[in-house]
Amino acid sequence: GLVADAVLVTVPLGVLKAKTVKFAPPLPRWKRSAIERLGFGPIEKVILSFERPFWDGGADFFGCLPPAAETAAEAAKARGEFFMFWNLQRSHGTAALMCVSSGAFAEGTWR
Repeated sequence: GLVADAVLVTVPLGVLKAKTVKFAPPLPRWKRSAIERLGFGPIEKVILSFERPFWDGGADFFGCLPPAAETAAEAAKARGEFFMFWNLQRSHGTAALMCVSSGAFAEGTWR
């Protein structure tokens, strides 16, 4: 194995939760507890391609808010429903937006 004074490990949360990575010495209890408490769920990225941009070309990303009249139950059902859009024109030179769905919306829509 490798020996070092310090190490930075970056792995998905699911890998840490599955305990497939063994640490020597073991992680402190407070870190193991934090890993156990953290949650994660489905996330889907969708690319929307257009002939030309209709959005502010200077913005890297923008979001949208639910209607003010929405009830708590409606808001919970739509949570994660394409709320953030990233401008791919600036990074990829194409008239496209990337949006993300997650949480309850992604769970019900993509499965």
